[in-house]
Amino acid sequence: MLHCPLPTRWLSRVRISDRWRYPAECVIIEGTRCHTDGDQSAAFVVLEGMVRLSLVVESGQEQVLAYLPSGSLFGEQSALSRRGLDAQLVAVADEDCVVGKITADDLMDFVLDHPDALIDLMGITGRKTSLFLQALARSSFGTAGARVAVILSALGVNRDQVTISHERLAQLSGLTRVTVAKQLHRLEATGAIALGRSRIVISDTALLQTWARNTEQSAK
Repeated sequence: MLHCPLPTRWLSRVRISDRWRYPAECVIIEGTRCHTDGDQSAAFVVLEGMVRLSLVVESGQEQVLAYLPSGSLFGEQSALSRRGLDAQLVAVADEDCVVGKITADDLMDFVLDHPDALIDLMGITGRKTSLFLQALARSSFGTAGARVAVILSALGVNRDQVTISHERLAQLSGLTRVTVAKQLHRLEATGAIALGRSRIVISDTALLQTWARNTEQSAK
């Protein structure tokens, strides 16, 4: 569920017009409209922290599509096409983070001046599409254990524990709290995680990722 960051050369070459700091769980973009300045045709780059992209339905249920670590780009399709996407797509600060804005004009100028950037953008869009389809497959066909394992694997990258409640895990996975609790105890029994108070220790990253991969395979 993690999106590969941009090539490091981008951040030193593309113009970032604004930088904003967001607290955890703050909505950054809803649809394609930036909550900070209302721009509907800009791209954004995660400079610090992590952002998650989700689909949110009218009932408030959230389906996580991808977690974007520092260096990741989002909103580039709207910037290049200069039109919004007709979807309930929401970008939320998964933790305290800093996000930079790249205007549509600056992104277009950058692509025209650096043709290799277009190839990178195509790769980013393709990777994101793949992540979205995987999320849809997990939601439609994946097992409960796989959904929980995928989210924990994504949140546990470069850290040995995750601070998250059962209620929040249930919301992100589309499962009930009872089902989440049951799957967490199953994962703990295998040695993949250890449960603490309001935190989950990742005891065996490889085993947890195996659970996630097996879920994806069962969804095919």
